[in-house]
Amino acid sequence: MDQSHASPEYLSCEEYVDGLRTAVASVAAERGAVLHGHAGNLLAPKSRRALHVFTGKTFEHRAREVQNAHGTDLKTASALFRKDERSFVSVHGGLFGIDPMDQTQYDICVGMDHLSVDAAAQLVARAARSMVPSSRMSPNGRYASRVTAPI
Repeated sequence: MDQSHASPEYLSCEEYVDGLRTAVASVAAERGAVLHGHAGNLLAPKSRRALHVFTGKTFEHRAREVQNAHGTDLKTASALFRKDERSFVSVHGGLFGIDPMDQTQYDICVGMDHLSVDAAAQLVARAARSMVPSSRMSPNGRYASRVTAPI
């Protein structure tokens, strides 16, 4: 929708994202924060050091989880999952102009197919503790070394 014709009672996409970033920056300025959830890595203030983590499961594993949750066959579960994922990617593309499934934008990628949440948390905590000083950061503010667990 052309932003110049947006209704005054609705925020534009830019206003919405700027508001989210301002809220997150306010919390981060007051105290340290762990941002969990979709787009957290995009909302963190650029001035703060951060470890950007992607957790994911293979398509087959996620489709089986949907199958079990909905009590349906694998083909139907796969279709449901693909529809939800397309919507998820579309929202992020519209708001932020990125594909949230693009693992190149994260510092650590953790495969969750055969890893418990506790084990993944320990892996991420170790990675956070071993973060190199800011003098070793890449030009875009990300850490030069990467730790990746199989996805």
